[in-house]
Amino acid sequence: MLLRGHAVSFTGMLTDELGNPLNGNVSAQLDMHDLTVAALGDGSYRANGTVPAHYRLNHTLTFAWLGDEFHTGASGSLEVTVYVATQLLLAADPPIARAGDNVTLVATLQEDDGSPLAGETVTLEFVLFDPLGQVISQQNMTRVTGADGSVSELIEFIPGTEYLRITGGYSGSGTWVATESSTDVEREVVVIPGTDWSQYLPLLAGIPAALMVSGYYLYWLQRHKYEVRNLIRNMQEQMNEEDDYRRIIIQSYFQLTSILERYGFLRRPTQTAREFREVLSRALPISPEGVGLMTQLFEIARYSGIKPQVVDEFGMTWSDGSYNLWCGEALETLRTIELDLEGGLEQGFLSRMGRKFRRWAT
Repeated sequence: MLLRGHAVSFTGMLTDELGNPLNGNVSAQLDMHDLTVAALGDGSYRANGTVPAHYRLNHTLTFAWLGDEFHTGASGSLEVTVYVATQLLLAADPPIARAGDNVTLVATLQEDDGSPLAGETVTLEFVLFDPLGQVISQQNMTRVTGADGSVSELIEFIPGTEYLRITGGYSGSGTWVATESSTDVEREVVVIPGTDWSQYLPLLAGIPAALMVSGYYLYWLQRHKYEVRNLIRNMQEQMNEEDDYRRIIIQSYFQLTSILERYGFLRRPTQTAREFREVLSRALPISPEGVGLMTQLFEIARYSGIKPQVVDEFGMTWSDGSYNLWCGEALETLRTIELDLEGGLEQGFLSRMGRKFRRWAT
């Protein structure tokens, strides 16, 4: 998929009518926008560039070769579609609520440059959870954006709610790419001043020891997070040694679901993309952006049918530039998820308690 303002890469091979590789200066253009072409040897070449930020809809990709003293020049073109990335911004007021408060959500749909998208349909899901993580109430609705690209909705933060999770989605339309986002509204903790803490001193004296013991015990209850981190590291090591990224990612997906099933996060072997994102959000200390990247990586590997080479209408086999670009993005995605997961493990309360206990024990 070509996105305006994003990098693009194409690879190909120049041969004669007998299939023998030819060397020469190949030029590439997206409409009148020149791409940088580098020769890779044995007739192979790669064209790199950036899709102009004002492009959208249909454009022509053209490759040309001037020929040499033994061969006449040749050229070929391909019609491509340039898509526009979108973003759905969610803002909740207030971000921290008390029981009985009304929470106002404003969802704004924009193009990647901030231009509002009016008259487009967005989906909203509101889920209220109790302190045990059980669902109290759930509402799903669709709304059409106004002239400023936004919609608003009022939700009651009903008594007994620990937090409210808001998820918004846009399925895409025309050349606008689908997007989604989520945000949480936490319960406000009210501290009443003037409490006499002296009567609780005997209890408070035993809290540090209890916390260390409990923290060390709970540390072992989160071993699945370290198993997932090690799985992601192994994926990167295999990708650096093998070329079949798609097989590695699909195989790792089943290993991930096995881990989640073993620790009780995944209740059944097949779930929707939204349910799988929800499971990842609960099971792993990674951001919503990291969850989205991880889910998108598995979906592309399983369902896109992306492959290293394609055959054009003239029967010529070309290296698929989008596959090479996806491979680079896959490695970058895994690195981002690993850093996100490492940060969550390092900053987590139980990890800190575990480290303190281990230092004390030694």
